[in-house]
Amino acid sequence: MLYPGRPVLYIVVCATPRARVIGKLVGSVVRGGWAPYVIATPQAMTFIDSDALAELTGAPEYKSPDAPDVLPDPYAVLACPASSTRFSCARHRST
Repeated sequence: MLYPGRPVLYIVVCATPRARVIGKLVGSVVRGGWAPYVIATPQAMTFIDSDALAELTGAPEYKSPDAPDVLPDPYAVLACPASSTRFSCARHRST
């Protein structure tokens, strides 16, 4: 963990153009005392500078579903950016 002793925040990133600036949010989160971990959809990865985020977070942004889960348990989860399509899909899956 790059930021030991800090509360863990998962930032779930969906594929919208705002994903291009997710590094600004991650920087703010770090300055606010959190340990951020970016979890991006495969489509969101096309918008993200993965090398820059890996440097900020100390962790890869994407893992395949078959890869082992190596992230620490989160204190909080933030979906940003998230499209209305993403919430619609989540709602239909839960019913």
